[in-house]
Amino acid sequence: MPPIVIPDNRAKAALKAGKLLMGTMLADIRQPSIMQILLNAGFDFVIIDNEHGAFGIESIADLTRIARIFGLTP
Repeated sequence: MPPIVIPDNRAKAALKAGKLLMGTMLADIRQPSIMQILLNAGFDFVIIDNEHGAFGIESIADLTRIARIFGLTP
């Protein structure tokens, strides 16, 4: 069985280094391209809000995957 690979948590590493981070919450937009927009806007992390948003598990998985690809910590 291949090893389980857990991606580095860039936000956690930056916090440990004493850096200031900026993030936002996402509750309504399901388009994966929103992660690139947030990164381009200067955000370091995004909270995918499933309490106030209407995301299904598939949407959360897709948004999380795309955020990690772009280097944004979900």
